[in-house]
Amino acid sequence: MKRYFLLISMVLALCISAYGQVCGGGYQTYRIFVRNGLQAENLRYQLFTVMPLGTNDDHGAMVKYLNLTFFPYREPVYFTSLIKPVEVRPDIAERFIAQHKPEKFRREPPEEAYFQRNKYADSIKDGEFEFLSRELYGRPLLLKIFADNYSPIYLLGSHFGGCSKVHQVILDEYK
Repeated sequence: MKRYFLLISMVLALCISAYGQVCGGGYQTYRIFVRNGLQAENLRYQLFTVMPLGTNDDHGAMVKYLNLTFFPYREPVYFTSLIKPVEVRPDIAERFIAQHKPEKFRREPPEEAYFQRNKYADSIKDGEFEFLSRELYGRPLLLKIFADNYSPIYLLGSHFGGCSKVHQVILDEYK
């Protein structure tokens, strides 16, 4: 009987400290391509927090806020998951960024050692960059990908959430 109790205790201890989901975490990789075989000059990215201080993790309230802030021009969208980033119109994203004051928004993700490797702004080497992710992390961020000779692209998504995935982004508006 003691052996069974010890075995059950060990299994429970492993389950408590292990992830019970599909993957637990991984990498969100972004591969950037440009049209016409040209090269993007000074390619880089920047992340912006989008959830105001004082907001909770209620999915319905978050969806309503995201629709009003980033998609006021179309029918409301119910985001079942922000793992697949959604493109935001440049005029709306730029207006949001112009008024963005980081101290008024939640720092995403919470400062924890797991996410320390992720940077909120950096240059992009060889057309690729990645973020360390956690499967159940679902808070949204606005990602701006830009170069000196291309118009930027804006993606709203949980860039620090989900299992390993590769996103392909095309910069196609040459300046």
